[in-house]
Amino acid sequence: MKTILKLILAFLPLLFMGSCAKESAEREVISSARDLTGKSVVVLSGSVQDIYVSNNLSDCNILRVDTEVDALTMIQGDKACGTITSDIVWAMVRDGFDDLVSLDEKINPMPIGMCFKKSDTQLRERFNAFLNKYIEENDIDSLIEEWKNPDCVREMPDPDDVQNPEGSYSFAVCCISPPFTFIRNGEVSGVEAEILAKFAMSENMRWTFMDVVFSGLINCVQSGKADIGASIMCITPERQQSVDFSDPWIEESSVLVINKKFAPAELLSEEEATESGMLESIEDSLEKSLVREKRYLLLLKGLEISVLISLLAALFGTILGAILCFCSMHRNKLVSGGANLFIAFMRCMPQVVLLMIMFYIVFGSLNIDGKWVAVIAFSLCFGAYTSVIFRTSVESIDKGQTEAALSMGFGKVRAFLTIILPQTIQRALPVYKGEFIGLVKATSVVGYIAVSDLTKAGDIIRSRTYEAFFPLILVTVLYFLIIWVLTIALKYVETKTQPKRKKFFK
Repeated sequence: MKTILKLILAFLPLLFMGSCAKESAEREVISSARDLTGKSVVVLSGSVQDIYVSNNLSDCNILRVDTEVDALTMIQGDKACGTITSDIVWAMVRDGFDDLVSLDEKINPMPIGMCFKKSDTQLRERFNAFLNKYIEENDIDSLIEEWKNPDCVREMPDPDDVQNPEGSYSFAVCCISPPFTFIRNGEVSGVEAEILAKFAMSENMRWTFMDVVFSGLINCVQSGKADIGASIMCITPERQQSVDFSDPWIEESSVLVINKKFAPAELLSEEEATESGMLESIEDSLEKSLVREKRYLLLLKGLEISVLISLLAALFGTILGAILCFCSMHRNKLVSGGANLFIAFMRCMPQVVLLMIMFYIVFGSLNIDGKWVAVIAFSLCFGAYTSVIFRTSVESIDKGQTEAALSMGFGKVRAFLTIILPQTIQRALPVYKGEFIGLVKATSVVGYIAVSDLTKAGDIIRSRTYEAFFPLILVTVLYFLIIWVLTIALKYVETKTQPKRKKFFK
């Protein structure tokens, strides 16, 4: 024990030296994008800022995230030195990040439009005609300022107000980009959302919004999942090779946002004179995360979706696993070989990759809700894993029991159902329970295919409250409750199949 204490005391000076060296490095001033050379830069994945950094700041360590708020939070937590983000988005969220400041430099100004599938020329032309008229009749700058206001009372059009609709449009948006597209009171709102909704009304069409990650917007439009994609999307030559764009309706510049400790002195002169409070009360954080704009409804809806996908995928996956187990043990080499190949393929396939392949490719041309695609994808994965569990459990039972049953006049089916199956369930359940817990946690990636699950709800709340702690803790607690309740249920089934363990419930 004394030796360990001596070692700790010996290393303490080195730790302080390291922290001092880090503090010294943090004092380095960043006055332009050129000063980011050799440093860590975080950007929104697939954005025009991502393209700019990749082409012009190739010597940087580029970190990619799915939301601007995540990028800003990383800078606040010293995970990166800076981010290049939309000046419009930064103007909206800056009040939530007291430790950050933007430089005066405007980077890479570009026009913003909405994207269309290459073959939808007529739809794009009709939208352009509507958009130009809308811009003439409305002050876009005033509209943006109105949606920026946290107390905005502007109402979104209601699809049900369209009488005798001639059809329906599907719009792909990224709902973490206020004031353009975001969730307010449980519905998609914002400048672009309003323009899209009013365009649909002008065509006597109803509409639905698909909330997808920014990097998946163009994929949704290309595959036909959505008619129009929008979320502060800059018009670039590279993107124009994949989709067509509407006429530009606003211009976006990018700004470099850094931590204040890297900022030039002239940007801090006014800020340093006053000290702002950094810690908010628990009541205020909970009010922002749950009560304001009825954000608790997002968590409840996400909870419902997560539980639904988990239970259905477990049910269908278990049935599929039993079928695959039977096929993999079949005497026919073609049947067993095909089953084993499918099992091996599914077990090697990352679940998030399978999810996106199913959504964008396999069911790309079909109008199937993302949650049902998720159920199918996770059922395939779960079935592959459970088939191995079932097969291992069956093979662990002495073949002599089956032979004894057959010698007593039992048929093969009756011998399996009355003797082998009960023992298989007893041996499989402990491992099955762990696999089921893994399935519940794996469903947290369904946000990649426009499914508003529990994790996605947390992302949306973070994009509006500009803080990570409470939304993530709330999501963690809810996942814990889901898994705890389902584990208790499986524990009950396990105890019923193994009478010696009934003491657990006494």
